[in-house]
Amino acid sequence: MSNILRSFFLLTLLLAGCGQKETVAPAATASFTLPLPVAEVGEVVTLTNTSQHATRYEWRSSDSATLVNTATSPTLTFTQPGTYSITLTAFNAAGQSTSATQTLKVGRRYLKEVRVNNLSFTNAAGSPWDGNSGPDVKWTLAYQTTRKATGATVADMTQAMLPLSWNTVPLNLETAHAGWTLTFWETNNLLGDDQMLNLTLDESVPPTNRDAAGTGTKSYTDKAWNVVLTYETR
Repeated sequence: MSNILRSFFLLTLLLAGCGQKETVAPAATASFTLPLPVAEVGEVVTLTNTSQHATRYEWRSSDSATLVNTATSPTLTFTQPGTYSITLTAFNAAGQSTSATQTLKVGRRYLKEVRVNNLSFTNAAGSPWDGNSGPDVKWTLAYQTTRKATGATVADMTQAMLPLSWNTVPLNLETAHAGWTLTFWETNNLLGDDQMLNLTLDESVPPTNRDAAGTGTKSYTDKAWNVVLTYETR
């Protein structure tokens, strides 16, 4: 082969090689979101995966660091209060990895406040609860048939005194299960207390409007009454 043909052949091979570019897998970006940075014991927490360019995932939680969950967007449930680290490792098509970690606080639900925004100043017959003055109002909180707490009596209630609230933090009332009733009474009567309102509380689920600190409310409306309960997760 002449030198000219040999040079032409080598140049052809070189140009062909330059035209073949190596395919490089894009780097993965690991990221995810939590419903809230706080959850209750026993609550199902859904992790939303927002990673980019990933083909495989590994999730680890600090409560069981050796347990790997490979789902795209898994759910977790914690059985004990505490602060947990959740780590997502995302892999691209070439097997290269990157990680993201978030912290989740887990606690129990406690009743923080009982607030009455409005109430009925007359009984079922349309008569005032107290003929001489406004009603003397208290409440009792019971689990099944056992009374757990009683709110201090507020005497001679008037519309101008609303909203009316009771701080229940010192009572340390954990309420995260069904079976609770809240009853309001007109008291200080010679014949005993008169029931003003009886509420069956929906305590099987947490408040849906919790803030980042885990504080949320549930509202109950019955005729002229409006009662708001505030909870905290700790």
